[in-house]
Amino acid sequence: RLDLLHSYGILDTEPELAFDRITAMATRMFNCEFAIISLVDRDRVWYKSVQGLDIDEEARHGSFCENVIKPGHFDEITGDVFTVLDAKDAKKDSRFINHPLVAE
Repeated sequence: RLDLLHSYGILDTEPELAFDRITAMATRMFNCEFAIISLVDRDRVWYKSVQGLDIDEEARHGSFCENVIKPGHFDEITGDVFTVLDAKDAKKDSRFINHPLVAE
């Protein structure tokens, strides 16, 4: 996963309008305060596009994304293993109650 991520050469690049349009559209479509396109590196989560927050990366440990990339379900079609993150109210979820994005 990390080798493939690094092969794209996208980490630490400048903002791009195409990604910013996606996050802007997501905030409107889902009527939410913020939207993020994130890439999970070895020790950090880097944000390619952020709407509604002033943040560009965070530590991987304890992040929402860390919980998504944990081994979970096997997709027979793609061969990918993924976890579905269902956190309807992060303020009440013990995994995230102290997370900086939840505390704001």
